[in-house]
Amino acid sequence: MIRFLDTDVFAVQKGEVSRSYIRSYFLRKGHMDDILVVYDEEMYYGIITYDSFLNTAGSEDKENFIFRERIIVTPDNDAMWEEFREIFQRADIKNALVPMFNAQGEILYFAYDDKWKGNKIRQNIIESVLGELENMEQKVLVDFFSEVYPKIRGIQIYNLNECSYRVYKLMADCGYHIKLWGEKWEVLYPKLVNGRGEEEVSVPETAFLNIYSEGTEFVCYWNPSNRKAKGEAEKYWYRALCAIASNFYNWTENQFIRKCKSFRFLKVTIPQKKDVLFKKEGEDNCYYCMPEVFETGSEKEISYCQKVYGRKVTKEEWNGLCGSKTTVPVYIAGKKVEIKYFGNKASRKIYVIGPCIVAGTTVSDEKETFLFCLHKELANRGEVYSIIGIIVPRLTKLSLYREVLDSLTIREGDMVVSIYEDFGTYTHTEGYKLNLAETYNKRKEYWFYEIPAHTNYAGNRAIAKTVADSVLPFAKETREKYPPGYLQIGKRALSTEEHEALEQYIRQVQNKEFQGAGEKIGAIVMNCNPMTKGHLHLIETAREDVDCLYIFVVEEDRSDITFADRYAMVQAQTEEMENVCAVPSGKFILSYETMPLYFEKARKQEAALDATTDLQIFCQCIAPRLGITERFVGEEPTDKVTRQYNEEMKRMLPYYGMKLTEIPRMKQEGEHISASSVRKLAGEGNWEAVRKLMPQEAYRIYRENYGLL
Repeated sequence: MIRFLDTDVFAVQKGEVSRSYIRSYFLRKGHMDDILVVYDEEMYYGIITYDSFLNTAGSEDKENFIFRERIIVTPDNDAMWEEFREIFQRADIKNALVPMFNAQGEILYFAYDDKWKGNKIRQNIIESVLGELENMEQKVLVDFFSEVYPKIRGIQIYNLNECSYRVYKLMADCGYHIKLWGEKWEVLYPKLVNGRGEEEVSVPETAFLNIYSEGTEFVCYWNPSNRKAKGEAEKYWYRALCAIASNFYNWTENQFIRKCKSFRFLKVTIPQKKDVLFKKEGEDNCYYCMPEVFETGSEKEISYCQKVYGRKVTKEEWNGLCGSKTTVPVYIAGKKVEIKYFGNKASRKIYVIGPCIVAGTTVSDEKETFLFCLHKELANRGEVYSIIGIIVPRLTKLSLYREVLDSLTIREGDMVVSIYEDFGTYTHTEGYKLNLAETYNKRKEYWFYEIPAHTNYAGNRAIAKTVADSVLPFAKETREKYPPGYLQIGKRALSTEEHEALEQYIRQVQNKEFQGAGEKIGAIVMNCNPMTKGHLHLIETAREDVDCLYIFVVEEDRSDITFADRYAMVQAQTEEMENVCAVPSGKFILSYETMPLYFEKARKQEAALDATTDLQIFCQCIAPRLGITERFVGEEPTDKVTRQYNEEMKRMLPYYGMKLTEIPRMKQEGEHISASSVRKLAGEGNWEAVRKLMPQEAYRIYRENYGLL
């Protein structure tokens, strides 16, 4: 944060300057914080501070300890802040005071960047939150401020620094009335102060939010005599922006809940350390995460963490165990997000969104993480869920939190659990609340390291039990509900490898050229195990309705007939059809990865199908790139899993503006033609009956390759 110092200075002639003279001056009582302005005759030459003097210890060359850098500022200059940031990036200047001159050559103030001597964590959060707010869509910001701060109609900003100027710009863009107070505003931005107009008179004083740019007490980090001083401005902005960020998360959750009605959103609040710190765990004890312990290597820190962990842990063991914890990187709205999965075959899902406790940062084994403990606890109580952990840091990822919630596909029976510390004032939630303070205060052993969110195995087990208690009533209500309706269809998140593989697959399909041409493009996904006259009837009916038709032949080799043979059958039967193009389905369309139940349906006809992944990838990633607007399926009278798949498409495809056309199944001698009946007849050796149910070329391939089985 760029800040300005307004202080008295002491003049000295360049000819009088020597190291001994400067040393004796600063060592006099009360002079260590002075600023010496050096003149060469009547011309300004530079400044000397105690810091600049110390940084050149051992040099008798006065040019080394006289600081020559300066900046000339013009009023109402928005670019001033960028100029300062560039200056303070230089290694020789980053800790310095830089004199600010006006056009007349008068010293106005001294600028400095307090990030070099402040609290790095606080300053990173200040910068991150401000940056997030500045880059956010204006409508979102206006909606947020108007709902969370409904009584605020104007802003009064006292004093000027970089943070207050950025907040001024932010709030002015949102339409708030702004009042600016203080000499620095008047000197550096006179037009903003004098051009306020009279409209703010209509805003009562009680409707103004007061912002104190330098806090309630001005403390300057650069002062050598006050090196342990806590920065009041830094603490003020940290608290204020933490509250705004927490409020934004809470508001975002409420927006999400309103959009996805009839589902359970559980807001779990981790208490702050001051609310759960026992005397025996007082500040004298060392609280650190395990990785930090081994970085510093202090015996006291390692000893304390071993007490928290419950046994001796060496650095080598810790590093090895940490390597066993896995996350899957995916991209949401172009941003990389780490995700963890437990029990991902279950149809009901619990999305758990949070910071370190979700990542499992402070335990050494996957089975000690909060997510694993929650999955195990629910399973022990008879509730089977897929637990999907999405790691989103608190406070610093405002836009990402919104994008993550929007990316989720929520069905009836699913849940979302957010687990964070809450620093905000906007406590209204339209979901369910669970505050863990009581759970923490019942502990009889060490549960966490430096903050309550950095839990060990004992803490994770206890928290998982408490969360499971809140989940259980809803789980029992939704256990038997099927088929579940979609409450929100989110954007499918892909890992880096998946994204690259999908791009390569789409390019391969795009390289296949139709002999025909047209704008209306349709698609059929077929397994053809083997290809029957029913499949051919579906293709011929569909191709009459579109200009071009893709046939995606299921590439997964988990059928009775190999993919190579099934693909050859389809190609042989469609090669003379000008507007039909047969292509492999790849790993993204009806594969074991996207919909495993389809390949296990022979023994799981009663199982509930989740086609979300398969259809999301097709509708969001593949169909738009290939121009597909309609998908064709055959009517399914007997296969329950395939019928569920068709029903899922009927529900989901319209969300993407796509049409699903279901074509009645072809009959022969009053019976529906099916691939399973063909396989049965072939197994009995009745090839004459098989020939009547299959197209000629498909039959030839089938008989040649499987006739002796």
